Amino acid sequence: MPSNSKRRPNNNNNNNNPRHHSNTQKSRPNNNNQQKSNNNNKKHKGKPVWDIEYFEEDIVQYGKKKSSLYMQYATVTDTFDDLELDSKDDRRHAKKNELRIAFLSGKEIKTHKKFLTLVDRSFCHGDVVRRCGPASVEASHNDQQSETDTPANFTAMRGTIQDIELHVDLEFLYQRKPFLKNVNSKLLRHLHLFSIGNFMMYDTRGEQWLAKIDDVLFDVVLQFLDGSVCMIKRVDEGLFHLMTTQDDSCPLFPGQVFLFDTPDTQKLLRNARFFRGAYSPSLEKGLVINVIPSEMDVDFVAWKEVYPHPPQDIDLDCCRPFTHFKYTNWTIADVGIVPDCVLQLTQEQRESGQIPDSILELSQDPLRSTESHYDLLTVNPPQALKRGELPDEYITTNFSLKVARITSTRTTVTVLWQDGTTEKVRSVDVCSLKHVDDKDFFLSDVVRTATPDEHGKRYYGVVVRVDPIEKTAQVKMLSPEKRDTIETYPIFDLEEYEELTHSIGDVVTLLQRSDDNPNHWAGEIIGIEADDLKICYSDQEVGTKKMDDVVNAGTLVFEPIDGDDTDSDLSQGDYLELANEMMDMIDHEVWENPDIVERIDEKLELSTTATSSETDVPSAVSTPAATEQATCFSPPTSAVPAPPRFELIKNIPDHRLARKSTSSQPTGKFVKTVHKEWHSLEKNLPPNIWVQASEEDISLMRACISGAAHTPYYKTIHVFDIWLPESYPAEAPKVLAQSYGLKINPNLYENGEICLSLLGTWHGKKESEGWVEGTSSIYQVLVSISGLVLNNSPYYNEAGYELSRGTEEADENSRQFNENVVLTTLSHQTALFNKPPKTVLHIVQNFLQENAKTIVQHLDELVETKEQALRLRNLTLQPSQGFLTSIKNRIPIYKKSMSNHVQMK
Repeated sequence: MPSNSKRRPNNNNNNNNPRHHSNTQKSRPNNNNQQKSNNNNKKHKGKPVWDIEYFEEDIVQYGKKKSSLYMQYATVTDTFDDLELDSKDDRRHAKKNELRIAFLSGKEIKTHKKFLTLVDRSFCHGDVVRRCGPASVEASHNDQQSETDTPANFTAMRGTIQDIELHVDLEFLYQRKPFLKNVNSKLLRHLHLFSIGNFMMYDTRGEQWLAKIDDVLFDVVLQFLDGSVCMIKRVDEGLFHLMTTQDDSCPLFPGQVFLFDTPDTQKLLRNARFFRGAYSPSLEKGLVINVIPSEMDVDFVAWKEVYPHPPQDIDLDCCRPFTHFKYTNWTIADVGIVPDCVLQLTQEQRESGQIPDSILELSQDPLRSTESHYDLLTVNPPQALKRGELPDEYITTNFSLKVARITSTRTTVTVLWQDGTTEKVRSVDVCSLKHVDDKDFFLSDVVRTATPDEHGKRYYGVVVRVDPIEKTAQVKMLSPEKRDTIETYPIFDLEEYEELTHSIGDVVTLLQRSDDNPNHWAGEIIGIEADDLKICYSDQEVGTKKMDDVVNAGTLVFEPIDGDDTDSDLSQGDYLELANEMMDMIDHEVWENPDIVERIDEKLELSTTATSSETDVPSAVSTPAATEQATCFSPPTSAVPAPPRFELIKNIPDHRLARKSTSSQPTGKFVKTVHKEWHSLEKNLPPNIWVQASEEDISLMRACISGAAHTPYYKTIHVFDIWLPESYPAEAPKVLAQSYGLKINPNLYENGEICLSLLGTWHGKKESEGWVEGTSSIYQVLVSISGLVLNNSPYYNEAGYELSRGTEEADENSRQFNENVVLTTLSHQTALFNKPPKTVLHIVQNFLQENAKTIVQHLDELVETKEQALRLRNLTLQPSQGFLTSIKNRIPIYKKSMSNHVQMK
């Protein structure tokens, strides 16, 4: 069951530089780091150390004894949080409080948390975090303050990472040089300048293109024990893993040993180009002495002007990748390059990351020179290899003086909290949010009102403050009608405006090109303040633009719909010209112009639905009001008799699954099975479930289920269409909910699909949880939906969320989720009462006839925060102000829809 949480951050450049854990050599423990970590765990006095929450990629120390001789650094590789996701995975055998960790040597083990000490935690810019409880309270407040002196929203507050400061300890791999301690990571160089998934600027012959790197191939130079030297060309990830047993994520770097002990690797060696010596089967082990990028595949997504066609061959010297935040992509066991100038710095200068100009000018390997990046590892330029030259000094390369491995890290992060405050804390004092809901908003998110106002308009703006307790957000309006005004909304009445929301690390293009510098048309976001974006362009100059002045480069990938240029009537040049026209027109107003949309659709043969869906998808709140035309009803003049729990009706004309039914005559076995189901339903249905069966097509049924007390679905009614396939009961039935475009439960999707193991739409923990012929039945399906889906805490219906039950984060998330479910279900019921399925009209009317008075009374009591009304919907006794404001605004609309069926006083 996929999560409905929005994924954050949207760093389309940063997140494609995954941290990798190379494991070719073990490092020594760092006693200073160990002492700090032990002190950190002492802050959890009175609480077992293994109650500390760990995350994947956390850096820990492992040791069964207190002596530092037994302590080893490791990285958490699995926290076993997703045990429910893969029942066949051996992780299901993990015990409580166990983790899997990887040592620097590459060895992995499962161990108990009590043997671990948290050392460091890594983040990316834009990551969503929260405080980690008592440890962070002590870190952020005076030690003499009691825990009760902290603000009520202290642990409920969420924030985003705005800045990262990373210091590392280094050991040189091939020289007995002293360790370098506490070096600012900005002084290190990554082994490879080009990373798959990164954006880059390609500047050649006066043309500028924005491209995304799809693949990089390398030429690898090897030296053997007999002095032979050869080059293997175009090495990709697959070839790399053929020749080495090192970690899958370890990049190519000088000093690695390649093995040629299989027929496939020997074939590679035979086809290699030898500069010295010649191929021999005895050459089984080669030392990598240089790695040179030779080819690169890219996807062009934007361009400075309209050009006839994109470049066919990529000249690597013309590529300028956006790497502003690459200094944060380091963890223990990573291998990097230490420039000569770093060795000349004092310890204070290494910690600050500042290099005096006097040293920088004398350095032969400037830190930010893309041209000399790969020359750092060699005496002569790689171009000599292309000419077939290999001077003697190349063989005696001093790469061993440059390559070092990270042995420990210390990270400090700057967090922008939802209340607008900024705080610099140790990375171990905050942790990532495991689940981010659609109604979780953060500063600089662009949002818009979820429902139109009385004039049919929706307004948008940027979030400048959030109250996580009261569930309200202050928004700086960007809509022309309300520009720069500050308004407060319940978070439940807002939705993210994805087209205008940007995150630190995103690569963007400008909608209007700069007259001052035409080359400043694309860049990387390096800072956000309200609706102002700080952008670093490819020439390293920095400028400021408004959020609605740019478009995310990740949305500009342009290719034919069928993925095959040869089948298209448009030439590649036509596509590029059209895409450039589209890029110049993109803004939040242009896409609302139907003439432009139609013209683009005609050229690309796209559907207008696909184009308009980007900006005009009906929201969860607005769907019933905006898209469902209410059917005209008059309240019945007399009492509607109570419908039977099970009834046979002639047909179900508006059944959503009727198209699946075939016209062929059902088999006798099928008829007998269906009649048996009918008899069981008629006899056993509980008071909150009604079922209708079609006489004309016995494969079709329809059910109504009312929500139980002490759930967010109390006194609500829900309609489900059921279809029995010809192979029933060998095959599970198909069930669709009448959703009205709303998602009122993690298991009930907007399109009506239901995620339930019994229906075969989700794999359960055990095979017995799925559909079992001869045991499972329609009755079982309906009771499961009633009890397991429409339950009191639907937040935990999401896959894997049950494992977090009882934690502070999960409890707060569940509280907010229930409030949102009550509001969304109220909108769902409004849509249902405005346009109920024809065959259940009398069921709806009888339901309201018996419950309308109670429902209205309880809704009014909700607004007054009366305890009984809150408990009946499993809400906390102190609901948020945002919830109370939102439900107060929705109740009149809901009552109006009820008046279609009952007389309202």
